[in-house]
Amino acid sequence: MTAVFAFLIALSTLIESLPAWVGGDDTLRQNTQASLASQLSSGNADEVRRALEAVRTLDPQELSDEVRAAMADALVQESRRNNRRYWQDRRKTPPEPLPDPELIAALAEGVAELGDPRTIPALAEALGVGLPVIRALASFGDDAAPAVLTVVMSPESTHYAVNDGLIALRFMVERSRTSSSRLRAATVARMKAAAERHLTVRPRFIGTVWWAIDLAVSLQDERLRAVVEGLATDPRRVTDIGVSDPDVVYQTQRRAADRLAGVPPLPRP
Repeated sequence: MTAVFAFLIALSTLIESLPAWVGGDDTLRQNTQASLASQLSSGNADEVRRALEAVRTLDPQELSDEVRAAMADALVQESRRNNRRYWQDRRKTPPEPLPDPELIAALAEGVAELGDPRTIPALAEALGVGLPVIRALASFGDDAAPAVLTVVMSPESTHYAVNDGLIALRFMVERSRTSSSRLRAATVARMKAAAERHLTVRPRFIGTVWWAIDLAVSLQDERLRAVVEGLATDPRRVTDIGVSDPDVVYQTQRRAADRLAGVPPLPRP
């Protein structure tokens, strides 16, 4: 009986202590996330990388607002660093150091996976990194369109950002026809203006015109279709925007003709 009584007392003590253990876990989790947020905000590439790797092991649904905001801010800072380097290179000035060239891609993927509309501004600044950012912004539909359009129309954007922005806009248009994600008339009007501008203004790189062709045809607008038809049928329309290489003229005309014929553009949403 003495042994049984002692066992019952020990069991009762254990049960009474459980709430404290659970509360301790919650406190530990909060402290850990606060520490990760601090690392992400440090501005040190190694610290940010380690924190991001730790964050990626956690359930995104359990991440605190503080961590989410720190991830988005780290992405903005890295995007701006890369943007500055782009323009430094084009202006033939020494580029600032880039401690971790792959960090921007890792941050972009991590922020994109959050699926949080509050990260739209950060993702828009990261346009140019590739499909994770493009698809994340397209998934937000009309809510993300203004931020993407701002990048697409800004002379301060890299050509990589403009190209990815045009793809993201096309994804939004195509998604709006197969889902409940509708686009406002004002948004569509701004998309048309963006497509027309990049079809008719001398580009930094011809790829921008190609992505604009894809967007223009997807918008199903008669005026834009006429512009694309001009590119497809008259090589002078292509040379008028600064293209002199015969092979590139041919590729541009072929792309325009394919889209008019209904060949779907790649990548797909």
